[in-house]
Amino acid sequence: MNQNAFTPLGNLSHFTRYALQINDDYFEDLTEKDMVEILEDLKAGKKPAMGPRSGRYASEPFGGLTSLTEPPTGPGFGIRKDL
Repeated sequence: MNQNAFTPLGNLSHFTRYALQINDDYFEDLTEKDMVEILEDLKAGKKPAMGPRSGRYASEPFGGLTSLTEPPTGPGFGIRKDL
């Protein structure tokens, strides 16, 4: 396996930006400038910071959460009373 190989990835949740995986390191929300910066850092022997470059923490949507936004209902929710 070539340890210096890199593969551009399709990131469907944020399709206007790029994602890149280099070995075990994953970078997302990249602009072209970010990609050049990452490759330049690697050429210089530096280890660029992994993860999103947009200020997000992980893979959450830019506009905030869209599901699981309320506490879960208790046991028996939606069950008929006669059961």
